[in-house]
Amino acid sequence: AMVGLPAHHLPVWATVFIYFQLCDSVPDMCAGMGKAMRKLKCGEPELQEEKIYQDQSKQFESKHAGKMVQEHYADLPYPPFSFGDMAKEMSYYSGEVRVRPIFMQYGNSLDMLNHHLYRGNQTFADRFRVLIAGGGTGNSVCFMAEQLRNTNAEIVYLDFSPASLAIAQQRVSIRQVENVQFVLGSIEQLPALGLGKFDFVESTGVLHHLPNPQQGLQVLADSLHEEGGGNLMLYARFGRTGIYQMQDLARLVNEGVYDRNAELENIFHLIRSMG
Repeated sequence: AMVGLPAHHLPVWATVFIYFQLCDSVPDMCAGMGKAMRKLKCGEPELQEEKIYQDQSKQFESKHAGKMVQEHYADLPYPPFSFGDMAKEMSYYSGEVRVRPIFMQYGNSLDMLNHHLYRGNQTFADRFRVLIAGGGTGNSVCFMAEQLRNTNAEIVYLDFSPASLAIAQQRVSIRQVENVQFVLGSIEQLPALGLGKFDFVESTGVLHHLPNPQQGLQVLADSLHEEGGGNLMLYARFGRTGIYQMQDLARLVNEGVYDRNAELENIFHLIRSMG
């Protein structure tokens, strides 16, 4: 009841109590300001915040680029492959060996490869060796394994993401093919793995992620037999213009954010705000 009285009607102790209560509830006037405005309006507290930001930024920038990519694909296997996708493949291959793969890659079809790489002279019957470098969740390794099912070909899957490798292994198992060797590792490690030479190397959307793409390309070239060939896919600068613009926007809204989940939440909020 006393709180509703005018201040001059209150005892001294009550007035003092209300004063301190009011001071304690005053909002932080610097909250929500951008970094530049906080530094201008709030002074010293922002200097400490800026130091924390700079320390985090240095730590982030000094982190090995390859390690960052590895962490990303370990958490988010690519290409995305859901439980529903797995169930669909299990249903398709259940009980019989399918002649036609459920997933097709025309660029990796044996006829296309024979025409463009081997002048029509490759029979794929004499221990044809394939390297899938950066195999992800298994699209390429599955398609190649199915095509070469009834041959003595050997297909080596290489990827540094345990999560992606596990999905690829299950997909290969569903297809009942036994001509695939799974290797956990990176393209840069290839010379030390002792996997030998290959007749065909396939790498889709991988080289441009490496700290040194030229080195990665050289490693793949050195892994080929003299008459071997490859199929590489790299991101197209102009074809992905819109994607790069969105990436620039994502970096702006995530300035100073170093947690992947927080970054994703910011992006989802941005997308939802666009209607």
